[in-house]
Amino acid sequence: MYQHLYLEENEVLTAWLQLDVSEEMTDHYWRILRDEERDRIGHLSGRLLVRRTIVRLALRRIAIADVLGIEVKQVEFATSTTGRPILRADSSPSLNFSSSSCGGSGLLALCRTIPIGIDVESVDEIGDLMHFSQWLLSENELEWFDRLGQPLTSQDLLRLWTRKEALLKALGTGIVDSMTSLSFPVESAHEWRMYRSAEIGSTWQYQDLRCPLSHLAATIVVGLGRPSTPAPQIRSVSL
Repeated sequence: MYQHLYLEENEVLTAWLQLDVSEEMTDHYWRILRDEERDRIGHLSGRLLVRRTIVRLALRRIAIADVLGIEVKQVEFATSTTGRPILRADSSPSLNFSSSSCGGSGLLALCRTIPIGIDVESVDEIGDLMHFSQWLLSENELEWFDRLGQPLTSQDLLRLWTRKEALLKALGTGIVDSMTSLSFPVESAHEWRMYRSAEIGSTWQYQDLRCPLSHLAATIVVGLGRPSTPAPQIRSVSL
C-alpha cells in the first residue's frame, strides 16, 4: 500500500524506490507518465531498463505530487541549462529534488528550501580497484589512505564516488572534467559533515546514508541554509 508523503520546512525526505515490480504495476505507472517522459523512455534499449525507468519516473512524479498536494499529472518538469531535471518555477518554486538509481533500486530526495543532490552506486560497478582509484581519487585522498595504513577497499571507493556524484548533482553542473579535482575526507559520515573546497568555492553538508542492501552505497549533499537554521533532519521511507 502506498505511503502518503509530507515534508517539513527544515527536513530532507529520502525515499528508496523498488523498481522491479509486476507487469500490471508497470502498466499502471506507464499511464501516469506524461508524453515527454514516454518519449524519453522510447529512446532506451533493453526491456528491463525500460521497465525500471517507467517505475522510477512514475514514483518520482507521485512522490512530488504528494508533497506538493497536487494531482500527479499537474507536476511539470523543465530542464536546467546544464541538462538537469527541475520543477518548473511557476509550478513549484519551493521544492528541490534529486534522484538516482542502481539496478533495481532507486533513491529520491526532496527538500523545500536548499539545493540537494543524491547518489546511489553498487560495488559491482567498480571492477579493478587500481584503475578505478586512479580515475576517482585526488592526491589528498590518496595521502589520507596512505596515512591510515590500511588497504584500499571497494567500499572506500564507493563511499567517495557517491559523495562526489551527489555534490555535482547538488551543484547542478554534472560530471567534472576529472573526479580527482574533488577531495573528501575518507572516513564514514553517518551524520552531517561540512564540505568546502577551492574547486567549487562554496560550503555544503554531506552525509552517508544507510542502504537496505549491503552492496550499495549512497550519499546526500545539501546546501547551507540561513546561518541561524540548524542542519536539516533526514527522514527515510520506502516506496
